Amino acid sequence: MLRIVTGGYPNEKIEMYAKEIRSLLEEGREVLCVIPDQFSFEFDKKLYEELGARAFNRVEVKSFLRLSEEILSHSPQNGGSLMRSEEKIPIIYLTLKEVRRQKSLKALSRFLDKPAFIAEIGTTLESLIRSETTVEQLYQVAERIEGTAGDKLFDIAVIYEEYQKKLSERGLRDESSIISAGAVSAEISETFSNKYIYIDRFNNFSQDELSMIRQMLSDSVEVSVSVTLPVGEKRTPTSVYTQSFETIDSLIEISKSLDKPYRFAACTSKPVKQKGITD
Repeated sequence: MLRIVTGGYPNEKIEMYAKEIRSLLEEGREVLCVIPDQFSFEFDKKLYEELGARAFNRVEVKSFLRLSEEILSHSPQNGGSLMRSEEKIPIIYLTLKEVRRQKSLKALSRFLDKPAFIAEIGTTLESLIRSETTVEQLYQVAERIEGTAGDKLFDIAVIYEEYQKKLSERGLRDESSIISAGAVSAEISETFSNKYIYIDRFNNFSQDELSMIRQMLSDSVEVSVSVTLPVGEKRTPTSVYTQSFETIDSLIEISKSLDKPYRFAACTSKPVKQKGITD
């Protein structure tokens, strides 16, 4: 079951969740909260105040990254050692050196020796990995684009392919892939089986985070996702909440693909009178 929670201020949502979590714990249920790292202290503090020490210590609170690291640490098939941050630049350098030797680039050859290009291509590689874009997809798109843009995209595909080869040869995994790898391992280990999951404080989700949510929704009892959207907000072309509506679309699409039901819930400061109900 997917529950999309709209409305309310952050602390009001935590209060709402805390009441539900307390009841779940009393029933012997397992609860996992997924929060961005930058909000974990604030969330933990508020949840602790609401639940008390004993109940709070029975709740898992992690970011997508920390959760993935834990899943992979218990996985016998973790896809290679996680590459340390200080190893990434040398691997990129070796990648560009090999690409230069192959003389296969169409448009980016003159940039390979520029220090700034290493940082730029590093950021590009991270985006490609987190979006779960494959080398084949890049080549296919490059073929359909004419001119310099197509040539540059082709070159990026060449570099991306060689970078993956370099990692594979060394038994390494880019840290950008850890959430995707965690989602795969979670399926094998049934990490989320029988759990109630609360996802809060995210403005949107990257593709690898959506893959993890997909696995959560597939195995857990219920996944509650907070979306920044006032209760009753209408969708319009000029809405400042366009990103929130798009996030909801992505979540519903996942739910439908898994044949899982979904519903909306409102967190409001004042009780909302339901239609058809009179005083």
